[in-house]
Amino acid sequence: MDVEFPKQLRLLWPAAHILRMGRRAADTCALLKEVEAALVPHRQWNDQIEDLLRLKSPANVRDILDWLDTVWQRLSSAAAPQLLSVRRPILSGVVHSSLPEQEQAALVTAVDYLFRLASARVMSPASRRCLTRVIPHTRSVRMQATYQKIASLAATDLPIWLAGEKGTELERLGKLVHQVRGLADESLMVLRPSEMNWDSLDDADGDFQGLVHQPPVETVLALDADKMPKRVQAQLHRSLVNGLGKSLPFRMVVSSSPVDLANEALPGVVPDLFAFLAPTRIEVPPLRSRTEDLENLINFFAASMGVESPTSRLSPDSLECLLNHHWPGNTVELEVVTSFMLKSRPSGPICPEHLPEHLGARAVSQGRLLQAIEAVRALEDFKVLKTREGRQTLAAFLGDGEADSFTPADVQRLFRMGRETARRLLVTLEVSGFIEGLKGRKGVRVTRYRYTGRGFMEPGINDRPE
Repeated sequence: MDVEFPKQLRLLWPAAHILRMGRRAADTCALLKEVEAALVPHRQWNDQIEDLLRLKSPANVRDILDWLDTVWQRLSSAAAPQLLSVRRPILSGVVHSSLPEQEQAALVTAVDYLFRLASARVMSPASRRCLTRVIPHTRSVRMQATYQKIASLAATDLPIWLAGEKGTELERLGKLVHQVRGLADESLMVLRPSEMNWDSLDDADGDFQGLVHQPPVETVLALDADKMPKRVQAQLHRSLVNGLGKSLPFRMVVSSSPVDLANEALPGVVPDLFAFLAPTRIEVPPLRSRTEDLENLINFFAASMGVESPTSRLSPDSLECLLNHHWPGNTVELEVVTSFMLKSRPSGPICPEHLPEHLGARAVSQGRLLQAIEAVRALEDFKVLKTREGRQTLAAFLGDGEADSFTPADVQRLFRMGRETARRLLVTLEVSGFIEGLKGRKGVRVTRYRYTGRGFMEPGINDRPE
């Protein structure tokens, strides 16, 4: 199955790149917002890709989108063997147009970028076969899409952005990009912010490529790019932009937490870098959203430790503990848990007492808390609690034994909801008996709450409060 890149992402960067060619001083994010606004609603254009008359200098956003979208439709619908023959007349039309030389160069670069994205859509069979041999079996649709994108983009020379929470095996997936290309291990360079001496880069004229001091390096994996100094992020962005339309001496793979480009305030982050990488962003889902893979992952980690299929020894209660856990440390935490239970129970049934303490008896009670939450009909009115993942998040939050109390602001941040919605949720939880409001001096109510420890409902109490 071909990997479909969202329309906004596949067109945003080429359009912004053309607009920046001598026309505007605005930063990339400002341009991308303008382009994104022009994409909604997006019309279907005619199929005359050689017609460049509407791209008069200086071309506006709509003109560029008109032409680029037609180019993309032609490229993305072509089979792999025909891609080059489709690309050739498009580039010829640009070169022989009456546009100024600088704008011709920008259009050629944009077409080349879309051509490489179209190439990525046609998954390399060799990459896919290699990938299948070294990854755990997954039933998660989201993780299948992640692996498909890795296989597709690995077959190109485009930079890749792996975005995910802490512990979502970003380093392993970055190394996988290198591995599926059949490259030697020693030609991979891993950059970790905590281990780097960034002073080797000059503030004004430093080139990110100067960090690659051990040739031949064929892949550079920059971990936690959002934690790099901002000047280094800017230099990385400059190197990638300068590499457009050329072949960099190495493939760049970048990992970070899920940077939200729609957020105006991004402290410590250079938005231009991640805006540039957005078309090749690969979102790595957290473990809590793909618990159907837990058993396969446990067997996968156990096999690397020389143990075969320990999940066949898991008791039903143990499996319930694992499924009900929120997994804040994602697959890295699961690997540690797998090692722990194999050492504590080398043979025989694995029961809750053989799991780490935070997954044992407390996890059983948290599972019952989740069942109680699912029984409260009034909670179904909250969008974030309509999914099991949302209800698991609430159960983990309420059952957190380390937090004595919490505030409405904590609930707002957890679910990214408004103040009034958070207030209604707290009222529902209080009426249902899950939480209680704390009182200050002289019995005055304060805006703090705590979990009652009961996690059950009295008959009729799960109706919507007035």
